[in-house]
Amino acid sequence: AVPGERRSERGWEAVDLAVGGLSQVEVARRLDITKQAVSQRLQAADLHLEGPARELAAHLVSVADASGAGGRLGA
Repeated sequence: AVPGERRSERGWEAVDLAVGGLSQVEVARRLDITKQAVSQRLQAADLHLEGPARELAAHLVSVADASGAGGRLGA
């Protein structure tokens, strides 16, 4: 499954706050829910898949930039 494909509106809300730098405790306070509920929403939203994917994308962009590909991957 594609990360975020099965995310509910409440899942997106928790993910947006967590990706924005808030801790699970801070997200829980902001949404007026328990930390356990935040953890469940983030797990259901497959947030754990996004971190590695973003890191890989950033690495590939830096490799492309360093190789002088000019935005043409595989060049």
